[in-house]
Amino acid sequence: MPQKIFIPKTKYRAMIIGGGASGLCAAVSYLAAGGKELLLIEALDELGKKILATGNGRCNLTNVHADGYADTIALFSSLGVPLRADAEGRAYPMSNRAASVRDAFVERLKTAVRAGLCEVLAGRRVSGIVREASAISVSFENGASLEAEKVLIATGGKAGPQYGSFGDGFAFARSLGQELSRIRPSLVQLVYSEGEKAKFTSLDGARAKANAKLTVSRETAATASGEILFRKDCLSGIMAFDLSCAWPMPGDEGEVAVVIDLAPALSEGELVHTLKNSGALGLRGVLDERIAAFIECEAKGDDRAAAAIVKAFEVPVSGTKGWREAQVTKGGVALPGIREDTGESVRIPGLYFAGEVLNRDFVCGGYNLDHAWNSGRRAGIAMAK
Repeated sequence: MPQKIFIPKTKYRAMIIGGGASGLCAAVSYLAAGGKELLLIEALDELGKKILATGNGRCNLTNVHADGYADTIALFSSLGVPLRADAEGRAYPMSNRAASVRDAFVERLKTAVRAGLCEVLAGRRVSGIVREASAISVSFENGASLEAEKVLIATGGKAGPQYGSFGDGFAFARSLGQELSRIRPSLVQLVYSEGEKAKFTSLDGARAKANAKLTVSRETAATASGEILFRKDCLSGIMAFDLSCAWPMPGDEGEVAVVIDLAPALSEGELVHTLKNSGALGLRGVLDERIAAFIECEAKGDDRAAAAIVKAFEVPVSGTKGWREAQVTKGGVALPGIREDTGESVRIPGLYFAGEVLNRDFVCGGYNLDHAWNSGRRAGIAMAK
């Protein structure tokens, strides 16, 4: 959509900082609830860029088990984007294109801009927010400033800085006196321990449906199930991403490992029986050929040893891939300081938060985007009142 570079006004009824999932949803919800004089500010030149990358370009935007599923369905129905759910409950736009989701918001905003209800300022990064006596002041790096009666911080977290997630919202919240929880990357690959990387090189590209647990100092920190994908330097796939949610904070790591049950449908005894009757086929009748060859080499021809390894395949890990690879941020603006029904700050009237900037994150499957839509929707409606 055409982007406004020069904004003739200096004061608005409402401002939304961040044109990602929660910010776009908040803007559309604000306008639908009768709100006027809205300014949406996005640091990048393009709105909703991160949306385009979600779900491998298909946008897994909610889940049938998500708390806000019904509201999300209603929202996208009103935007002309019907959804479909797969066998595991993950919902996608029927077009199977993330662009359909982003474009639905953009088209709605275009209509509002033409009607004089909304302005969009893209390619401009906010540098600070200050609570004034009768308004909230938003400043930019060039020294310019604008005011609004109500301001929503929907800047996202730090995950995916290439999509505009710079962590600015955390700095704004801290400067305004909001309490924050420590942050770290989440839904991200788990990196092999340095001394173990060469050992797993031969497994690069191998996949398995499995159950697993993340252990810290031999104690179970989290469990997960789904697909595991071995890479040359890390564990990837949905199961690894889900386990990364429980990665300990810096300084608390201890000895960390992922222990994988590569054949959850079989008991260890059943595996031994299968191997004894498999002849030259060995584990290749049960597992990916590369994984089977790796374990048979480790077991040195012992069927019981091979079965034990299959049921408890241990991978020492030393960290995560970091912010650029992460899908979401764990930690953020503490929830006790935010009104759950509106997203408004308890201590600063007129200041709102939505989406990933809040200390709320979930496992894979559409839950994080569901939270973004619904926290944005609630904030937008509240700001319009």
